[in-house]
Amino acid sequence: GPGCPMSVGGTPFAKRILMSERHRGSADVVVIGGGIVGLSAAYFLARRDTRVVLLDKGRLGWEQSSRNWGFVRQQGRDPAETPLMVLSNRIWSGLQAELDADIEWRQGGNLALAQDGETLERYAQGQRIAQDAGIHTRLLGREEVQALLPPLQGPFIGGLYTESDGQADPLKATLAFAKGARAYGAEIREYCAVESILTHGGRVCGVSTEQGDLQAPTVVCAAGVHSGFLCRTVGLNLPVRAVRSTVAATAPMAPLTALAVWGFGVGFRQARDGRFILGKASAGTADYDVTLDSLRHLRMFLPIYLKNRE
Repeated sequence: GPGCPMSVGGTPFAKRILMSERHRGSADVVVIGGGIVGLSAAYFLARRDTRVVLLDKGRLGWEQSSRNWGFVRQQGRDPAETPLMVLSNRIWSGLQAELDADIEWRQGGNLALAQDGETLERYAQGQRIAQDAGIHTRLLGREEVQALLPPLQGPFIGGLYTESDGQADPLKATLAFAKGARAYGAEIREYCAVESILTHGGRVCGVSTEQGDLQAPTVVCAAGVHSGFLCRTVGLNLPVRAVRSTVAATAPMAPLTALAVWGFGVGFRQARDGRFILGKASAGTADYDVTLDSLRHLRMFLPIYLKNRE
């Protein structure tokens, strides 16, 4: 097929040689983004003898993949994504052995608390979605919730419990995928920002980075909130925005639960070392910066804003 012209601009010849040595010219697949999505993609591709190069603009796992709650959750999903979550859960269950790494995996279950009848009815719909996908999920009354987590107090009337859900340490899992991908021959480069996805003759043919161009017939975009910008370089319109929310970790405490719990606007789990990971779990609790870029998908976002303006 048509090649992807390599551009080096006005780079001096010596620097051009250095760039060639560092980038080795081409790959079967370029993965953009060194979070858990990009690194797991690189791992599974490399395991199938694919020549993979993964590029990240900073350190591996240093954005959402080191700051999320660590829930591994089938529960509370949209019907379209639930089958994928079932398959994902099966991978997680055997991941420590496969990657030969301690990722603090615990299959302690997921519990969503209901404070009123409306929430409990929504959970009943979630139970039906889960059961249709073959997930054993139970709707619980207050006494059953209390039996699962005796110290729990508050005005809850019940909950939704999925026994096969679990939790893991986000950064450990992310870096374990990086180690596994490298073991299968993937090349991973930190501090190499991708500036655009390249095309030639109507086909993707590589990426342009701050350190030069790299040829590849396939590009996986796993750049998180930066994906919208990169997709625009090939004419794709991806309505994604960055929001900021608070996640906190306590000092180590006595063992309390292996459950991942969410409700009343808060989610929490207890890590193996005793720390509680706490996060906001309700709509309207994240910060969003209104910028000129906010106008790009105004027609799509405006109805959501009007619905939640309070």
